[in-house]
Amino acid sequence: MVIVKHVAGITSDSIKLITEFGSPRMTRSLGLIKQIASTAQRIVEAIEDPGMKKNIENMNITIEAMRDSRDRIQNVSRELKDTHIIEEVRIMTSSFKPRTDQMTLQDLKELITALKETMSSARKLANEITS
Repeated sequence: MVIVKHVAGITSDSIKLITEFGSPRMTRSLGLIKQIASTAQRIVEAIEDPGMKKNIENMNITIEAMRDSRDRIQNVSRELKDTHIIEEVRIMTSSFKPRTDQMTLQDLKELITALKETMSSARKLANEITS
């Protein structure tokens, strides 16, 4: 008797489920699920495409290179700060400011010539050291 009631309950529940599956609301829900699954499948196929895999790999390489560059820039910045080079350049340029206001065209020409000679000497020295 208990088994018959249990089977009857299962049968009744099954009929309710089958009826619910046929309802317009369930049909819409199943349609949406099908669309989502189809879209997900297309995305997976696109990601598995060799060209897309290469693009993703290239993006990862680019991101890693950007991280490395950032780290190197931070190190250089830290080293410049530790050596006080920027501070010295700032002091030196501020000491030039009053003098540049009084410079003549001839002074500028002489300064440019001196800078060119200094750069030439530095290049020669660098070439001698590397040779």
